[in-house]
Amino acid sequence: MSFANIPSLSSLIESLAHGKAKPKVLGVHGPAESGKDTLADFLKPMGFAKIAFADPLKLHIKQTKRVAAEYLWARDLKDVVIPGWGCTARDLCQQEGDRLRERYGDDIIVRRAVMDMQARLSEGWAGVVFSDVRYEWEADVVRQLGGFIVHIDKDDAARNVAINWNHSSEAGVAFAEGDQRIVNNASLDAYRRRVIAACTPLLEQVA
Repeated sequence: MSFANIPSLSSLIESLAHGKAKPKVLGVHGPAESGKDTLADFLKPMGFAKIAFADPLKLHIKQTKRVAAEYLWARDLKDVVIPGWGCTARDLCQQEGDRLRERYGDDIIVRRAVMDMQARLSEGWAGVVFSDVRYEWEADVVRQLGGFIVHIDKDDAARNVAINWNHSSEAGVAFAEGDQRIVNNASLDAYRRRVIAACTPLLEQVA
């Protein structure tokens, strides 16, 4: 997984804007373990491919650091210390992401993800859901593509102490005009209904 020689963000967005149809895009923001992936999974049967900004980064770590895939993608292992590394997969992603951004620019992860978006749309998906919006520049590109951000609130009494809540990726994204907010504090079915209601304007475009 190479991060070198990726086109500029402006050129990638321009190429999408000149496609056959305006891309349908949604970004999901919320604290760790708030239900971001679950939201994206709800929309998959409706024609929305799930893309994570972090997936190319995880693949890069798997290939270059020889970290087992289950530590990077399994929900119940991403906060478990990886043998031989002394840190969790979440920590490793934060560290390597910082290093790549320092080398290639703050938007390098975004540019790689937009390339993945282009690939999904060419496969025939109606739209895409970015399931892990953590930074303002990630939210900005979703909005530049004509989408909006769904902010998930989950009023848990306690937070996972294994997570580095002081890292910039856990700092939060500001609510902007056009965004939606969902509280995920009830049953799975209730959460699904709230998701569909919040995403109705986007879903109507592919009905």
